Amino acid sequence: MPQSHPSGSILGPAAIVETSCEFELPEQRVWAGITDAVMSLPKPVCFNLGVPLPRKCEITSSVQGVGKTRRCTSDKGTIEQEITEFIPYKRLSFHMVAHNLRTTFAIGAMDDRFVLEPCGPGIVRLTRTTRISIPLGFAFTLRRLAIKRSLVNVHRYVYRNIRGSAPSVASASPTSS
Repeated sequence: MPQSHPSGSILGPAAIVETSCEFELPEQRVWAGITDAVMSLPKPVCFNLGVPLPRKCEITSSVQGVGKTRRCTSDKGTIEQEITEFIPYKRLSFHMVAHNLRTTFAIGAMDDRFVLEPCGPGIVRLTRTTRISIPLGFAFTLRRLAIKRSLVNVHRYVYRNIRGSAPSVASASPTSS
């Protein structure tokens, strides 16, 4: 049975974007970049096209874990997410429960998963998978493609902020379906 949006419209097939980046950083610093991050790097040009620019992502309670809330604030509003998987320094998953984003497209459902894994002495790979569904309707295929491209840009921006001034072993490499 197809998923539906709160407005009653039917959601189309999810866009899935997966990217990875390797860091020469302690896993604690990479973990902090997804659980308690302020993103302050300059705004890349791609964000001038209406893509929400991430500014801060944090777990909102002092006790972290499954069922708790992660909040991400951007220049276009806030997304509230419920944590569905929490293994410190290894995995963090969540799904969107509410948002007030001012975007040109409706977001029907969104799930994210971060996986950290060591891949050499002092090197940590962070893989992020985002699954987003939007209501069917006019130009669905074009909107879905635009969202996938936008998500790759958001992932890369987050990686650059985690990296800060530390060197990266490899740049973000996207795969999507």
